[in-house]
Amino acid sequence: MEGNVKLKVLFIDCHQTSDDKQITDYISWLEPFFNIEKVHVDRLSPTKVDTDAIIISGSERSLSAEPVPKALETICLETTRPLLGIGYGHQALAAAWGAKIVTKDRIEGEETIRTQYPKGIIHNLGLFFTGLESHSDQVLRNNKLMKNFCVLAESSNCPVEAIQHKERPLWGVQFHPEKSIPEGRQLAENFARIVKQTK
Repeated sequence: MEGNVKLKVLFIDCHQTSDDKQITDYISWLEPFFNIEKVHVDRLSPTKVDTDAIIISGSERSLSAEPVPKALETICLETTRPLLGIGYGHQALAAAWGAKIVTKDRIEGEETIRTQYPKGIIHNLGLFFTGLESHSDQVLRNNKLMKNFCVLAESSNCPVEAIQHKERPLWGVQFHPEKSIPEGRQLAENFARIVKQTK
């Protein structure tokens, strides 16, 4: 980074309760690249985002059972800053733009992910890479999703593993890069590079 000044990221914790133990892996994953400002989704104010980028965490919450929190939906729809949704955050991003979230058999553990378009957030991850997953809900691959997003990667159990918005710097990944090494570090580097390029 120029002058060794780290970029600033707003980390939105979407877990049911605000507990730093639940986000330890995220913080360790992001700290080499970003100064981190944390906020729990229940205390989120969409009008006060002044960071260089936004990351939305995973969660035990289910978007097949409850809607995207209003403040989070507003950020997903209105921000022009680079945004990365992870797990639940990936689903929330897609749902905010009209995509459907469905419940399937639970996926728990490592998944082999196939790259369709090796660009943006998944640049340099190769044609196949491994991601750690923990979810039952997933984004449905249909016309509503494809109207706004490109699907960058898929797996045999989840046809929407990574997405990129067609017009804005918005990405989502269903797998958990904060728990996927070395793939996760490459993804964090990719996101930091994207954020730097948009400043």
